[in-house]
Amino acid sequence: MDMPENVWKAYIDTEIGLGEYGRVRELYKRLLQRTKHVKVWLSYAKFEAENARDADLSRLVYQDAYSHFRQNDPELKEERLLILENWLKFE
Repeated sequence: MDMPENVWKAYIDTEIGLGEYGRVRELYKRLLQRTKHVKVWLSYAKFEAENARDADLSRLVYQDAYSHFRQNDPELKEERLLILENWLKFE
């Protein structure tokens, strides 16, 4: 697999299309165990805001993402800024 992120995205998109939001959440959680990339966090938060339409869950994803980058990778300031910018757009 040259681009495993495309497989994950296709799987997540398929489950969203089927309305299997619980499965989508589990996929995001599994993906975040493998990688803590800022794009994954943002995609997960966007899913909660747009597809599941759950502001509280989306807010929790943003909070978890910000906390992760602040505690585990404090030198990644750009990633924290991206999280905050998107969180503010959401609010």
